[in-house]
Amino acid sequence: MSDRIQSRMFGALATIMKTVSISPATKHFRFFPIARHVYFAAGAGVLLIAFLLVLWRGPLPFEALVQRFAKMDNWADGASLASQPALLRKYYSLTLAAVLSLAGLTTLLALLWSRLNRSTQAMLWRAACTLSCTCALCVYLSKMTYDGPWSPVDVLMSNPSALPVFGHRLLFVWLAKAFHAVIPSLSPMWLNP
Repeated sequence: MSDRIQSRMFGALATIMKTVSISPATKHFRFFPIARHVYFAAGAGVLLIAFLLVLWRGPLPFEALVQRFAKMDNWADGASLASQPALLRKYYSLTLAAVLSLAGLTTLLALLWSRLNRSTQAMLWRAACTLSCTCALCVYLSKMTYDGPWSPVDVLMSNPSALPVFGHRLLFVWLAKAFHAVIPSLSPMWLNP
């Protein structure tokens, strides 16, 4: 009995000494999670939960609270949504999935960003700024433009010479016709609903 207890105590003492020691030989015995591993696991886990929420059809956390808020809403569509619990559950699960996806992607992109060198970071930052400004401009143009009586788009697309001053200059009619030839389902009025 004493030999067995002594061997166990010696094994435990040796294990403690290995974990306390700061020599390079015992470094591989310790396990400390590195921050980037934790961030990667958290981001991937949140993305997995978001994916499962899209597929999940059962009850969700705080669903009763969301239904109660929808019933208290003064908005007419909110009241009709509160009377349809299946539709409310669908929108709630999609909203949770979208929020969790954004959180997971942000975590993974921040981890990826930290692994890039300065010149690549600067290049990606400039590209992101250019793309976001371009998208903002296109959204602004699509929301603010309309088909005025002074230059009807349908007429310009079918017969550019119908409006002598504008027919050959505005709207890049040939380019628009090329897009229309490639994708015939496009309407000349793609900007307007």
